Amino acid sequence: MTGEVRLSQPADTHDAGPIEIRDSRTFYASWGALTGLLAALSIAGGSPLGLLVFGSHAVWSVSRLLNRRVRLRITEAGIENRTSLFSPGLIAWDEVRDVRPAKWGLIDIDLVAEGEFLDRLGSGPQFAALKLHIYGFGPAAIRAWGLGSSRRELLDALEWAMDSFVLSKVRSGRALGPVVEDPKPGGGRERRALFR
Repeated sequence: MTGEVRLSQPADTHDAGPIEIRDSRTFYASWGALTGLLAALSIAGGSPLGLLVFGSHAVWSVSRLLNRRVRLRITEAGIENRTSLFSPGLIAWDEVRDVRPAKWGLIDIDLVAEGEFLDRLGSGPQFAALKLHIYGFGPAAIRAWGLGSSRRELLDALEWAMDSFVLSKVRSGRALGPVVEDPKPGGGRERRALFR
C-alpha cells in the first residue's frame, strides 16, 4: 500500500507492498504560515535574529510542503525512518522488541540491543539519539507530528507489520531471537527462546 494509512482499512487488508507515509500538508502549511508571520513581525520590529530564526523555519516549511517525500516507509525488512535530517534510517524488524505510544506525540520503538544499534549510526543520528535519551525516549523514537497520518494510524500500521514479521518467523520455524540457557532452580540448565 502506498500513501497514507487510514483506520478505515482493517489490518488484514494491507497488501505485501510497503506502507509509505509522506509529510503532512496541513502541518507544514500551518507551520510555514505561522513562522512566516513571525518573520514579518521580526522585520517590522527590527529584529535580525528573529528574522533569521523564523525566516529559516518558514523557508524550511515551504520546502517540505512543496517536496513531500516519503518520510516513513514500513516494509518486510523493517521501518525506514527519514522523518528528520538525523533520523536513524532502516530499523530492521529483528532489532525491534516493541512499538508503543509515548509522550509528546512520539512513537517509541524498544530495541533488542540499543548499544549495537547506536554503534552503527553516524555521528548526527547518534547526537539525535542522545537528545531523545535525555528526554526519556529510546534511540529509534519516531516523531509523528509532521507526518500525513495520525499517531494512532501509524501505530496500527507498525503493529500490523510487526505482527506480520513475527508470524513469518513462526511459520518458518525460526525462533524469535537466540536460544539462551537459564540455570534451573534445582540445578541443570533450561533452554528457552529469548523472546516469548
